[in-house]
Amino acid sequence: MQLHYYYTPFYHAGTYMDRCCFAISHAIAVATMLIPRFKLKYLPDRDRQVKKLVLTQAVCALERHRNQHAQTESVSTHTQGAVQQRPSDAEVADGEDLFAFMAKETTPPATGTDDVLAEVDCYLADPDVRTASIQKYPRLAEAFLKYNSALPSSAAVERLFSCGGQILVPRRCKLGDDMFQKLLFLRYKLKKNQ
Repeated sequence: MQLHYYYTPFYHAGTYMDRCCFAISHAIAVATMLIPRFKLKYLPDRDRQVKKLVLTQAVCALERHRNQHAQTESVSTHTQGAVQQRPSDAEVADGEDLFAFMAKETTPPATGTDDVLAEVDCYLADPDVRTASIQKYPRLAEAFLKYNSALPSSAAVERLFSCGGQILVPRRCKLGDDMFQKLLFLRYKLKKNQ
């Protein structure tokens, strides 16, 4: 089954900040759906199919990233110790592509979205609500660790509060919530890019 990008708030033509906020809300939704006690139960019926698609896309993206990382490492370890042989003149004369031998060695096995979709369907149909039950689904267990890991330090939060204290000064006492949030976001992004 081919996954299509249906209309989701993340892909609308809004501002950069709107897209970032929707991306964060999707990440929070994925983190919540990966907790076996919640799955899709907390959502209204009309939102369940869209959020299931968001979960499947997140797991597929994680799988693609892992495959790309594995491919990069296999190519680097393969080329470090091995001397690559050149094809003979007879092979090239037969019409074979000159670099075809490289493509055969470095192409990773393709992971279909059907496998991921089947795993997500099995997970959502599983009545077990224990957190340990996610170990039965290896791709979802990896996504669970990515999306539900706590930050090891509070330094990022402290920096954010410090920026907020610099923005919300007495002379800006009539600053609205939306404008404060936008200014804080911009200040954080500008500091991060410097």
